[in-house]
Amino acid sequence: MVSRPPKWIRPFARLVLGWIVLASLSGCGKGSYMGLALPNTRPTAEITQWPTSTTDPSQYAYEFSWAGTDPDGRVVAFRYAVDPPREPNRDTLWVHTTENRRVFTFAVDSVAVPGQTVARRYHTLVIEAIDNAGAYSPPVDVSFTASTVAPVVSITSPVPSALGSKLVAPTVEIRWNGRDPDGAGARLPVVYRWRMFSESSTPSATVIAAHPDTVRTLFAPEFAGWDSLPGTATSVRIANLTPRQRYLFVIVAFDAAGAMSNTFALNQNILDLYVDVVAAIGPRLTLFNDYFFYQYPSGGWFSDPTSFIAQEFPAGIPIPLSWAAAPAAGGARIEGYRWAVDLASLDDETPRTNESTDLSHWSQFTTGTSVTLPAFEDAGTTPHYFYLQATDDIGYTSLAVVQFTVRRPTFERDLLIINDTGFPVDRLLAAGCVDRPRLAWPNAAELDSFLYAVGGKPWKCYPAGTLSTPGLFAGYSFDTLSTRVIPQSALTLGLLDSYRNVIWMTDLTRARANGAVGSLTNPTALLRGLVVPGVGNPLATWVAQGGRLWLMGGGAAYASLRDFKPIGTPDNVFRSSTGELVAGRFLYNWAYWRSEITLNLAVQVARSPRAIGGWSGAPDYSLLPPFLQPKSSATDPLPPQRVGGDFYSSTFTAEYLSQPNSILEGGAFEGDSAYAVLDTLFTTQGAAAGAGWPVMTYYHGSKSAPFVFSGFPLWYFRRAHSIALVDFVLQEVWKMPRRPVER
Repeated sequence: MVSRPPKWIRPFARLVLGWIVLASLSGCGKGSYMGLALPNTRPTAEITQWPTSTTDPSQYAYEFSWAGTDPDGRVVAFRYAVDPPREPNRDTLWVHTTENRRVFTFAVDSVAVPGQTVARRYHTLVIEAIDNAGAYSPPVDVSFTASTVAPVVSITSPVPSALGSKLVAPTVEIRWNGRDPDGAGARLPVVYRWRMFSESSTPSATVIAAHPDTVRTLFAPEFAGWDSLPGTATSVRIANLTPRQRYLFVIVAFDAAGAMSNTFALNQNILDLYVDVVAAIGPRLTLFNDYFFYQYPSGGWFSDPTSFIAQEFPAGIPIPLSWAAAPAAGGARIEGYRWAVDLASLDDETPRTNESTDLSHWSQFTTGTSVTLPAFEDAGTTPHYFYLQATDDIGYTSLAVVQFTVRRPTFERDLLIINDTGFPVDRLLAAGCVDRPRLAWPNAAELDSFLYAVGGKPWKCYPAGTLSTPGLFAGYSFDTLSTRVIPQSALTLGLLDSYRNVIWMTDLTRARANGAVGSLTNPTALLRGLVVPGVGNPLATWVAQGGRLWLMGGGAAYASLRDFKPIGTPDNVFRSSTGELVAGRFLYNWAYWRSEITLNLAVQVARSPRAIGGWSGAPDYSLLPPFLQPKSSATDPLPPQRVGGDFYSSTFTAEYLSQPNSILEGGAFEGDSAYAVLDTLFTTQGAAAGAGWPVMTYYHGSKSAPFVFSGFPLWYFRRAHSIALVDFVLQEVWKMPRRPVER
């Protein structure tokens, strides 16, 4: 809903405050998307336990309950095992059940003998959840004796794995979490005991890796000679490890009753390490902002100009920069960062005279991960340099350099239409003509004619008298650019800066293609190439400069987000909650689509009841057609050499917002009211997409230039409806004139 701002609103004080648009989708279960099976996400399980009473003095009992969750389906069953084999590669006797609790009874043979402080003869229960696709959760387990539940310890950094050694530096810090389920107070273990094993120790690291339970056999219950730490400890630093050697770090937790953690596994309390000096080359840096994302292949001191990150930024606009770092050495921590702009020398350690204004000297070290540089006015070819240094707590350092120039747009041309679609091209016949169009309408040539044709011209190799129909954009002043075979480097900020308005269309076929941008075989969308990590995005910079964009086609959202999709998430849904749709993504930053985007089939779209305008400078939303409907033989004649089944489609793939997503501004001062600056123009209607979801929006706030996004292919609808929509955006939103040409 759009609320009308008061006339006296202070435009310069507008702030982005929040969100709304619709109710959320609901439902679960697995399925397919456009005929492709969606990947299944494994369920998870958890387990709780408590002692229970028994009348038999020779027995003791525990009642366990367990639960499972499945993010993309449902848990249908569980399986459990009591005291599974400790040796690798031995079969486990599982019991399948649909119950979620059970009482387990054991003979009292696990009580420690009098006078000993360490309990013996543990039992272990392992639980796994099973989802409706047959996938098993990672196992969860609990160990216990007649007198106590065993404590648990799990190494957290470096993350342990049974699949191979972790590369670390000669100095490594190892961290863990420990708990005592039935302990008092903070429920922490009382003490930890740990030891580092090498290939020359007894047993060797290789023997323990092959048979982890060797540790229990040789050292339980006392673990004599092992180093100790209090139960409040969460880390230990180990130095002077020998390069090019394998080590195994093992840690055991003990509770007040003397019970020890009972699991010995390479993915829990045993850490497999390989030491090498190559892990000591410094943190791996990632730098990014709204216009680029670059991650170095490794840590290191990148002071060679060939390794600089070359970028173009808008002139006259403050430049935000953010960064992150991952320690190259396992177990290390990032100690801090410092930065500078246009340093006279990397070795100049002269302190800043003012931390906020003296940018040409190194800043103080800080844990901050972002800075906003002041606006640069010297548009042209003069380069500037941003230096970033990261240091970890072991003392290793990395350097990154961003070399940038600033540009000002000219906007001397009206409109550039960029065709980033992947429709098939004409097939030449021996006689010099082309084969009749096949597959679904349009092919590449038909789309060009549909959009750009002057009209009234004879069609080559078509029946005599067949004249072309004027294109949708006939009468407007525009230039065109096809991305089918151009290299990615052909789209420059210098090119875009000539145009005040850009229409960019990407269809789902091109968005899903996996060939290189501009390749002759299955080229992917140029839009996808612009947003992938490590590439500068001149389109984003142009929008930041005030360029007005209409992004459309039914595949633009997919192309801009597919390379950020986590493994195991549905192919047709992009969520903020999973890190896919977050700050830095093109649609998040500029279209203000920030909650959840879903792709599904729809039949038509309807003008939104929220498209009412009411704000200063608002377009006349009543000029929008009430519906954008599919073509029919009654509304759109069959093109030459086409058959009806190819031309008249009954559904299209819609990209739409499927969670609440309202952008509000205003409210900065007492008495101000917040108002919506993201208007929903059209919503979905019919088929799997359902009804009422925003599929076309218009951002008109103060944070960037107006931005129109349409999650549908313009060529799917009736010609008259498409013309009306083009005229609304170009004439009502962008105020472009049009010559009186019949269409």
